[in-house]
Amino acid sequence: MNNASQTYADLISRLERLRRTRAQAEVLFGAAATLTGVAGLAVLALLLEAGLYLPPAAKLTLWGIGSCGVVVGLAALCVRPLIRRRGLDRAALDVEARHPDLRQRLVGIVQLWPGRASSREGYSAELIEAMVEQAGAVAGRLDFEAAVDRGPYRRAVRWLTAACAALGVLFASDGVRAAAGRLWRASAHFPRPSATQVWVSPGDATVLKGEDFAVAARFSVRIPASGEVAFREEGSEVWERAPFAVADGGATHRFREVKRSFTYRVRAGDGESPAFRLRALDRPTVLRLRMTYRYPAYTGLGERTEEDGGDISAVKGTRVRMEVLANKPLRSAEVAFEDGEKVEAPISSAGGRSGTADLVVTQDRRYTIRLVDAEGVPSTDAMAYRMVAIPDESPTVRVAFPGRDVEVGEEMVVPLQIEAKDDFGLSRMELLYALNDEAEERRVALGVGAGGDVSVRHLWDLSGMNLLPDDRVRYRVRVYDNDRVGGPKAGETPTFTIKLPSLAEIAQEAERTQQEGVASLQEVSEEGRRIQARLEEIRRELLKRGGEKGGDLAWEKRKDIEAALARQAELGERLRQVSEQVGEMAEKMGQHGLLNREVLQKIEEIRKLVAEVVSPELKEAMRRVQEAAQAADPKRVQEALQNLVRNQEEFQKRLDRTIAMLKRARQEQAFDALARRAEELVRAQERVNEGLEAGQPAPDLANREQGVKQETERVRDAMREVAQGVREEHAGAADSLEALARGIGEERLPERMEAVSEEIQAGERERTRAEGGRLSKSLSRLSKSLRQSQRSFAQQSKAAVAAEMERALHEAVALSRREEEVARETAGMDRGAPGHERAAGAQQDLLSGAARLTDRVMQTGEKTFFIRHELRRALGASLRRMKEAVSLLEDRNGAGASERAREAMGALNEAAILLRQAMSDLDASASATGMDEMIERMRALTDRQSRVNQGTQEMLGPGEQGTSFDPNGGLSQLAAEQEAIRQAFRQMEGGMEGQGGALGRLDRIGEEMDRVLEDLRGRVSRKTVERQREILSRMLDATRSIRQRGFSEERQSEVGKDYRYAGPWALPEDLGQGTDPLREAMLRALKEGYPGEYRALIRGYFEALVKERAEKEEGK
Repeated sequence: MNNASQTYADLISRLERLRRTRAQAEVLFGAAATLTGVAGLAVLALLLEAGLYLPPAAKLTLWGIGSCGVVVGLAALCVRPLIRRRGLDRAALDVEARHPDLRQRLVGIVQLWPGRASSREGYSAELIEAMVEQAGAVAGRLDFEAAVDRGPYRRAVRWLTAACAALGVLFASDGVRAAAGRLWRASAHFPRPSATQVWVSPGDATVLKGEDFAVAARFSVRIPASGEVAFREEGSEVWERAPFAVADGGATHRFREVKRSFTYRVRAGDGESPAFRLRALDRPTVLRLRMTYRYPAYTGLGERTEEDGGDISAVKGTRVRMEVLANKPLRSAEVAFEDGEKVEAPISSAGGRSGTADLVVTQDRRYTIRLVDAEGVPSTDAMAYRMVAIPDESPTVRVAFPGRDVEVGEEMVVPLQIEAKDDFGLSRMELLYALNDEAEERRVALGVGAGGDVSVRHLWDLSGMNLLPDDRVRYRVRVYDNDRVGGPKAGETPTFTIKLPSLAEIAQEAERTQQEGVASLQEVSEEGRRIQARLEEIRRELLKRGGEKGGDLAWEKRKDIEAALARQAELGERLRQVSEQVGEMAEKMGQHGLLNREVLQKIEEIRKLVAEVVSPELKEAMRRVQEAAQAADPKRVQEALQNLVRNQEEFQKRLDRTIAMLKRARQEQAFDALARRAEELVRAQERVNEGLEAGQPAPDLANREQGVKQETERVRDAMREVAQGVREEHAGAADSLEALARGIGEERLPERMEAVSEEIQAGERERTRAEGGRLSKSLSRLSKSLRQSQRSFAQQSKAAVAAEMERALHEAVALSRREEEVARETAGMDRGAPGHERAAGAQQDLLSGAARLTDRVMQTGEKTFFIRHELRRALGASLRRMKEAVSLLEDRNGAGASERAREAMGALNEAAILLRQAMSDLDASASATGMDEMIERMRALTDRQSRVNQGTQEMLGPGEQGTSFDPNGGLSQLAAEQEAIRQAFRQMEGGMEGQGGALGRLDRIGEEMDRVLEDLRGRVSRKTVERQREILSRMLDATRSIRQRGFSEERQSEVGKDYRYAGPWALPEDLGQGTDPLREAMLRALKEGYPGEYRALIRGYFEALVKERAEKEEGK
């Protein structure tokens, strides 16, 4: 290679380096310029963010601009110079521009050298090489790189340094640093900081529920005058606010008794704190108390559990297991009493929520439950519970029956119904009593069953006390409970008195009751007539207005009717009271033996008559009038009043008959009472005589004799009063009574008795015994005479009534025969046939005769209760049919009249039969009741039952709970005897069919016997003995009932009883073929011994009834 080529190569190499240096300078300039732009943008962004708190969109825009600027700057100023290569001729020009000495030689050789061999410009190669050598010579001493302008680069670096310095200065500020952070989180929104800065203490915190919580706040920069605490409880979306005042740059707010957790923040001016959370923790509390009660054994109470307990209320000595369930895990639990006692309740397990404490109820006190949770937090303000120790109360007892002071009759038995209660059972019961003024009380043990509520029936037999008239027995009942903790406690009834009244007192009371009853009935009768007259007056006034249709009943009339009906209802209530008074008095006199059964039966019939005066028809008529008056329909009222007036007429008739019957019964009652009192006088004198023989104390015997004397005088005065009362109708009986009264004076009985009393006091017993015997004989004669007078009086009364009945019977038979003739005569009459007027006249005569017969029967009915309602009804039916027959004959309807005549004849026949039956009943009334035999049978059965009861008790033994049946032992014999008693009782019960009331309340005695038999054939227990006692008690009641109250058909009615088979144990001879009741009734009537003239009448009457029944059955 020649020198020119070498020179050229060196020059080109230097130009290449120059071109690279220039490119580097441009890249460095581009980098510095880009960084300077970025730094400037950063300064701008920081200043904007620090001052404006740019929104995320603006910040993201700045980030976008910066990013784009960096990319563009780097691409344009750094990457582009590297990519774009400048030509060497451009580099040569830059050098020649820097070094003019080269005179474009360097550019020339760059352009010409490559084409020197064939220069199109016409330069020769030698010239070009010479240029190279000349350029090389000049360039050798030149620095090509000086041609690179480094000024822009240096300026860019200076701007970059300045920008970085500015950034450094800005970052010295917290606000700029915060702004840089916000710019870095360009997508986040950062609110502009407030002017008021808030610092809150304690921030997040924890408190116990129920405690207070204080929030303290401090403020800086711009301090406000007030602020608020905003808070939101858990589970709520609502922020509540609590204002406060700022003082000394701070404020405090206190939350009182925090109940729930909440979030809070403090606001003041434009400043607001972050949100903080306060956690409210529960204190340990009792969620549930489960109480298990174990009562003392004697109470008989089983274990009891209360799932939600608290207050403890139990009998003293009760043990209580308390299970405490808390709301959170516990460390400990205890029951603390107000007196300082504490009972630990061990926790069931580590971290468990329940504990158990065992307590004993001993006294009334209060307690609380104290808990400590697993974190050591104690419970506070625990609820106070009560422990109530219920004392075992004393038992209570009452005499339910009679429950008052009573009088005892001649049967000397007082039924007691005793009811006792105790909260936990009774141990024993006793009857305490004393006679008259005795200080020492006697005791009778009464059995009590198990349980705390018992009812004991006891028939107290006083016959062993030998009571005398005016004696009094004071008694009370005491019971004891079974308290084994504090000891048995007692309760007792008030003291009651049982008196044995004198016959004089009873008779006087009976007479007064009868007088009051008659007076009351007469007042009722008079008032009834006034009511009837007033209603009739109203009916007639309405009748005058009869043409007014559609008119309303005047208000005044309606009130008058209502007042009259109210008065009528009051009359019914007064009649009911009179009926009760009469019945009670009759029963009392029967108890004391002052009346025989015949008189008692009559009084009971009278009582029934009083009760039946207000008939169902009258009540129905009153109801219809009431409804019509309320409807304000004058026509309906008029019709209802007409019906009511008719029923009131019947009411008056019944009432008048009752008054007459009551007056007559008073006479018989007075006679009977006199006879009984005379008999009692004999017994009283004999007791004095026996006392003389026995040497009883003289003062007591003298007082008794004085009592006999006084009673004799009262009997004498009573005989005179009775004689005066019966003289008008029974002069003979009155004369007999007055003669007996004179006889008492003639024999000087009271004076002799006075002398005997004085001699007893003087001690002259021998003379006294003799005179006492003579007095007894005199009194005995008086008693027999009185009894004879009483019987004579009763027989005369019966004979008079029987004569009236017989006369009425003859008239009824005669009227029946004549009515039969009219029926036959008119049966074939047609309307044109003659004789209707004559037949109508005959029928009218029969009607008049029947009316007279009816009046006489009604008058007889005022003297005896054997004139039944059925007889009056039959006579009324005959009158109605006769009236219809007369009307039909007047209309010339012979066939219809004949039919009515036959019906009237049938009614008369029925009346005749009823009259004959009444005569038969009257004739047998003195002995037909058969009560004596029944009393003896019941007494015998009662004795047998008592022996069975005693045998069962002995077999059971005092301490045994039960014993089993032995076919060969004593129980088999007792079972056989009990079966025999049951069969006998069934037979007697069957014989009393229709008179069950005479047996008292025996509706369950059969069932009890059945149960006892089952026990005797199986296993006997204490329950068996109790059942046997109940059976015996009911049988004793029945004996008393038969004796005292067995004469009332009303009381013999059957109420709610179960029927059992009590017949034979084999088929009857007729193999179950039922008998015809009408045929049986006819046969019984024919066997009554009626005269021959009535027998055909009876047979015809019953054959007509049979025929009528057959026709009705065919119609069905």
